[in-house]
Amino acid sequence: EEYARLSQRVTTVVTDVENIGKQLSQTRSEESEMRTQRVALAQQHAQSAGNLESARGQLVEEETSLEQARAQRHALSTQLEDAIRAAAEAESLLRTQQSNVQQSNRQVQAASDDAQRMRRMAERCRDELAVVQSEQVRLQERAAMLTALVSRQEGVRSGTQEILSRAQSASPGPYAGVCGMLADLIQVPVESAQLIEAALGETAQAIVVRSRELADYFRNCERRPRGRVALVPLEDAPLPIETQWSAFEQQPGVIGRADRFVHCELIYTPLVRRLLGNTWIVETMEVAEQLAAISSGTERFITVDGAVLEPDGTLVFGAGGQATGLITRRSELRQVRERQRQSESEIDAARNKLATAQSKAEECEQELKRAEAEQREAQEESTRQESAVLTLQQKCQRQQDQLNAVEADLSGAQQRRAEVEQRIASLELELQQTAEAMAHVDEQLETAAIELRRLEAQQKATEIRATTAKVEAAKSEERLDALRARQRQLQRDRQERQRALEDLNQQAVDAQQRLLVAELTILHNESQAAQWYLDREQLAVEMAEHDQQRDELAGRRREMAAAL
Repeated sequence: EEYARLSQRVTTVVTDVENIGKQLSQTRSEESEMRTQRVALAQQHAQSAGNLESARGQLVEEETSLEQARAQRHALSTQLEDAIRAAAEAESLLRTQQSNVQQSNRQVQAASDDAQRMRRMAERCRDELAVVQSEQVRLQERAAMLTALVSRQEGVRSGTQEILSRAQSASPGPYAGVCGMLADLIQVPVESAQLIEAALGETAQAIVVRSRELADYFRNCERRPRGRVALVPLEDAPLPIETQWSAFEQQPGVIGRADRFVHCELIYTPLVRRLLGNTWIVETMEVAEQLAAISSGTERFITVDGAVLEPDGTLVFGAGGQATGLITRRSELRQVRERQRQSESEIDAARNKLATAQSKAEECEQELKRAEAEQREAQEESTRQESAVLTLQQKCQRQQDQLNAVEADLSGAQQRRAEVEQRIASLELELQQTAEAMAHVDEQLETAAIELRRLEAQQKATEIRATTAKVEAAKSEERLDALRARQRQLQRDRQERQRALEDLNQQAVDAQQRLLVAELTILHNESQAAQWYLDREQLAVEMAEHDQQRDELAGRRREMAAAL
């Protein structure tokens, strides 16, 4: 009950804290609204003060306007006399301006002709630049396509790709002696690329190695790549005799030896000679057959249309296999990149030429604009002089109208001044009302601040009471836990006494059973009394003992029954 009472007290105090917190939040919100209202009133007060200052300035301006209108009325009469004298001077200037207009027309025509000529030149330069830029775009697209094909290793066998990938890894191991694919190590002019591809055939995809270490490594079948691949070592091999080569070069229809159409690093020159040193490029198959008849039987011949005559007489026609395009593609990519560099130079030159033409065209345009401006000025001046006389004749009437307008302005200025004075009075009254409202809001803010301090103090006191109640509730809960532990101990003691009582009941049952057995024994003895009559005395003694035992058991049974 004490714990429930303390819990109820804690709940009540917490509810009071929450209520005070809500009141405090509401009061703070009201204070914030009043501060916002105070800021708005301050802004309104400042705006009214600014409006008042502006109205006072406007009053000064109206008074200044009145003085200016009076001065303007005096000046209008003087200007009328000046207009009559200016008419004679305008007629003389008109004749001079007409001569200037004719000269300006001639200058404008000459400048226009020069500007049109330079614009046509700039347009031609712009067209040339567009053609070169279009070519540059085409080359960029072609280079991008070829670069993508080369980077994807299009047409390269999977085994070759696998070896190249392993050779470029961080730990190449036995692949460290790989120089690269043959097609990547040589450079061939575009016009000769297809012939060199026909000469090399599948060897263009061969992997060039510095030694036989990789070949020995591949003796184990499990280490070999999945696809088919060819390995070409860099070791020198016997080359055909140069004298025989010289004899072939002097034959009609011979274009040249295939290895001389290939460019590469010096280290790969022996390899290229070994692979292509016995291959000759000729014009026709007839020339190839004639040379094969006089050769040593080790030379190969390739015609300009790609046909191949092998040393054993085999003729090969048509397009190549999977490796076709590897060398041509790389040669074309180098040519396209070189053409891109040349195109960039041509673009720079075209841009410079266009910039020069545009600069000259702009100069001509500027000259034309200057001449046209002078022409317009002369024409405008002539027109002005023609209308000057009429203008001066009309000027007197306008000045009279202006004088009447000035009088009207004076009346309007006086009326506006009266309105401004009335507005100043209204603004002063508005300022006073705003100041009073601000004072009222300040009083409300002071009252709200006092209420906030009161609620904060009440909140702190309530929080202290809540803390005290929580501490007492915690202590009560500890005492409740101790009582519950004692209750559990008493229950355990009760259970132990219950078990002891059950043991005593079991012992009483056992004693009653033994008593029943004893009674049966007595009955059995009594049934034999006749037979034991002669032994009566002895039996009497035994009976006495049994009677005593029976009495004891009966007493114990009564005690146990009473205990139960």
